[in-house]
Amino acid sequence: MHAVWDITSKCNLSCVHCYNSRLYSPFFPQDLVLDLRINEVYKILDKLAEGGVETIQFLGGEPFIRPDFLDILVYAKQKRLNCRIATNGLLLNETLIEELARIFPEQIVFSIEGARRKSNDAIRGKGTFDRAINNLKLLSNYFRDNRVKTIIGIQCTLTRANKNELAEMVNLCKELNLDLLGFEPLQIYSQDPSQRNKLKGLILDSLELVKAGEKIAALMSSNQNKIEIRMGTLGAPRFIKYLNQKYGMKLQVGRRCPAASDIFYIRADAIVHPCNYCSDLDENIFCQKVKKEKLDLRVLSFEEVVDSEYFKTFYYFAHNGEIFEQLLYCKKCECYEICEPCPLDVVRFGDRVTSQCLNFEKYRKEATEAI
Repeated sequence: MHAVWDITSKCNLSCVHCYNSRLYSPFFPQDLVLDLRINEVYKILDKLAEGGVETIQFLGGEPFIRPDFLDILVYAKQKRLNCRIATNGLLLNETLIEELARIFPEQIVFSIEGARRKSNDAIRGKGTFDRAINNLKLLSNYFRDNRVKTIIGIQCTLTRANKNELAEMVNLCKELNLDLLGFEPLQIYSQDPSQRNKLKGLILDSLELVKAGEKIAALMSSNQNKIEIRMGTLGAPRFIKYLNQKYGMKLQVGRRCPAASDIFYIRADAIVHPCNYCSDLDENIFCQKVKKEKLDLRVLSFEEVVDSEYFKTFYYFAHNGEIFEQLLYCKKCECYEICEPCPLDVVRFGDRVTSQCLNFEKYRKEATEAI
């Protein structure tokens, strides 16, 4: 099992698209989440290791804002837990990089929103692109020079601001001697109306997502430097089958919700959810089928979390097929049995979750006619 853990609620940036902006914002003190003390973190790491968790992905906030974050990594490694870090990279320096190399985390990924200063800084703030790239260069050079085999990469949120920079992103990764480039389309998780309105102009529509997916597939198939390029949740199975056939690839065709079975989410205050999407949703979204509980990992064992009514009912809700019955278009598809759109999106948006498939059919027809 894979844990996604916001190791801190604090951050040195205020990114426009941050899904945790309300949960961890000091502007909403009634909702403010407090960080765990180091001894509480150690006890939770003990529980995760004993419960059979293999990998922890540390998020935030910004993980390196915790002065004891390196101690946490050392302890997690002692517990034989694979450590992955998602960071904005701005707090790294030569001393921290040397210490990180000694700890040898499995993966370090910088969040950078485009190959150009303008597109990144519009989302992450003025000057963040240059600072992040400089620190990423320092990290990559030091790890390569000292033969530290940590996977180093960039995670990019796809938006209308950077959709035309995909090839440039690959070239940037080559220049920096990186291993990994991940793309994930911008999605609105927040229930805050002001946050949702602010992001509307950045979100790619379903046809734009199809076109972006095709560009990424073309980059993957022509990738000569062996950089691992990941498409994230860009493609429904029919689209992936098309890309596999056209570009001779072997991308995984089926999709299913991994929450509460393969992954789970730990908030900065040790409250656990099947995924981070669940943490900001009210009970009405779950159609009274999920028994949402407050699961505090400081108090409960990992086994009690996994065996909770919340996790059990969520798993049933996500996989029993009832919520997909409303998707009439899907029932006609040859991929119906291996395709599970996000169950929470199905509840919230209904048939709109099939818009990518509909636009893919339109896109494929137009492409065929043009040949």
